[in-house]
Amino acid sequence: MENVCRFVGVTHSSEPIQTINFVYETKNLTLGGAVTESVCKACIVTSGNATILLGTSSKKLKKNDIFFIFPATPYTLSTSENFTFIYISFIGIRSGMIMERLGIDKKNFVFPNYPEVRKLWETSLTFKSEILDITSEALLLYAFSEIGNKVLVRDSNESEENAEKNILLVKKYVDENFSDPSLSLEKTSKVFSYNKNYLSTAFKKSFKVGLKEYINIIRINNACLLIERNHSKTVGEIASLCGYNDRMYFSKVFKERTGFSPKHYMMKNEKNKNFSKKN
Repeated sequence: MENVCRFVGVTHSSEPIQTINFVYETKNLTLGGAVTESVCKACIVTSGNATILLGTSSKKLKKNDIFFIFPATPYTLSTSENFTFIYISFIGIRSGMIMERLGIDKKNFVFPNYPEVRKLWETSLTFKSEILDITSEALLLYAFSEIGNKVLVRDSNESEENAEKNILLVKKYVDENFSDPSLSLEKTSKVFSYNKNYLSTAFKKSFKVGLKEYINIIRINNACLLIERNHSKTVGEIASLCGYNDRMYFSKVFKERTGFSPKHYMMKNEKNKNFSKKN
């Protein structure tokens, strides 16, 4: 099968992206030494496998992968016998700005698995020469847009992962500081530089309970634990150890969560212990 090389043709336009040629490369291109180009190339693998060494970065290539070659940057290709690819060579200020925006550079130049881009590029090889400048530019921009979409999805997923990790850190912070009377939604949101409404919503999404309620839950749980261990015989001391300055408020929250007042819970716990000793 012969190469299909379709030159876009030189125009005298000042367009910020200038595509130069649109090539279906079918020859075995295993390169014995490093090669340099005078233009950028956007390439997509149509069959086979290869390894590309660009500068000091080595990457594997397979069908549907998009890869880029940069001007004045040496590269070598080690390919399988059936390795073929299509490329569009191009220059222009706008293309450089797009690549910078998408993080396409000499360390990040291979983008795996773009079958739709490959199919469209293959189909477009038969388009009329009279519109090849439009076609090749559109194909290049389409490839950029597909890469950009994946980058945005990836960044979004990474942001969600980071948010989940941060909420776990918020929970750890509350678990370790529940006895601090100043601990609150407002203080925690300031510590983690979050809007308090966002933090409350995000915390509830992860743990099915709002942050304010969680603070009370962990405080009352620890109050019950102190009582059960006979750590103290006064309600005021237990309230203080669990982050409550107001004894009356502590008693109110305690009864809401357990169904007993702190004193009643103490009496119930003492009765249970005495019963256990007798038996």
